[in-house]
Amino acid sequence: MALDVTLRGTRNYVQGSQILGRTAAWLASRPDGHHLTLTTAKFTRITDRLVAARLLDVGAEPGAPEPDQIGEARFAAEPQEPARIVQFLEGTTTAPRIADEPSRLLRFEETARLSGSADYRITNAMQSYLAATIEFVKWLHARAAADVTDIWFTSLASARLAVAPDYAATATMTVTLEFERPHAGRLLTLCRVESSDRALSPFNIGFSCKVAEGASRS
Repeated sequence: MALDVTLRGTRNYVQGSQILGRTAAWLASRPDGHHLTLTTAKFTRITDRLVAARLLDVGAEPGAPEPDQIGEARFAAEPQEPARIVQFLEGTTTAPRIADEPSRLLRFEETARLSGSADYRITNAMQSYLAATIEFVKWLHARAAADVTDIWFTSLASARLAVAPDYAATATMTVTLEFERPHAGRLLTLCRVESSDRALSPFNIGFSCKVAEGASRS
């Protein structure tokens, strides 16, 4: 399935929220997909190309990643049914560029290192909620040190995000740092995300960024 993804504003990559949100909308439109929930996702690299989603057969487990694979997501079905696995494949054509969207954050603050709270306004789709979440967590990472660059959203875990529209238009999210560690010249982090929207269960979100050696908060 070719996903309708774009490069927004000045970004040189397709946003993970777009990839997951477009995939969710596609699955929700299928007769067997409207009840699914996103549980985990992982991106191994970013891309500025068009992206396709490949849904594996029910019960199938992925083999070794293919050269054009940039990530994978799992969607839970009804109890006793196996998860549905979607692989994300990079195309050869650069994604079209369009204007950026306005911020979805109404109020946001840092309460501790890589932790804080934010009020947000979204549409009722998964993509809009993920975009607001990633925007806020990325902002927290940008404040982690004086020189933070190359901030990537890399993963979701322990989530239960509905593919069908089921999200409150306004709510408050709280982000709490779970752990951070340096790896191969980058800083890897895991944060816990909670929302005042009672339809949303807490989940973990992973990020990766570069921090200049010896950098500290100004």
